Amino acid sequence: MLWSAYGKFLLLLFISFIFIPNRFFIENEAVYEELDVFVTAYSSTPNQTDDTPFITASGDTVRDGIVACPYRFPFGTPVVIDQKEYECQDRMNRRYEERFDIWMPTKGDAIAYGIQQKRILVRIK
Repeated sequence: MLWSAYGKFLLLLFISFIFIPNRFFIENEAVYEELDVFVTAYSSTPNQTDDTPFITASGDTVRDGIVACPYRFPFGTPVVIDQKEYECQDRMNRRYEERFDIWMPTKGDAIAYGIQQKRILVRIK
C-alpha cells in the first residue's frame, strides 16, 4: 500500500503524541510551554544592573512580579514560577538561554533565593 506524504505526516504526528511527552498546556484559551530552567533572583543594586537600576529593559519600573527572561520571549510574556505569575519586563544576559531572574526588593532576598532548578510555564499564545 502506498502512503501519501500527508498520510505519513499524520502517522508521525499520531506516534509523536503517544511517545513524546506533551510540553504544552492550554488553559482558558491561553497556551503555555513547560520548561525546565534555572531561576535566580536580582535586586536593584548597581553591581547587579546597569546605570539605571530601577528601570527594566522594557522601560518599565521594577516591582513585585517582574522577571528577566531570555531574549526569545517578548516583553509582557506571562511566566508562572511556583504558582505565581510574573511578567517578562527585563532581559537576561545573552549567554543565559535557559535562565530566568526574578526581581526582589533587597539584595539579601536575592541572595537568599540563590539559584534553583524549576519547572516553569511560559505563555506562548
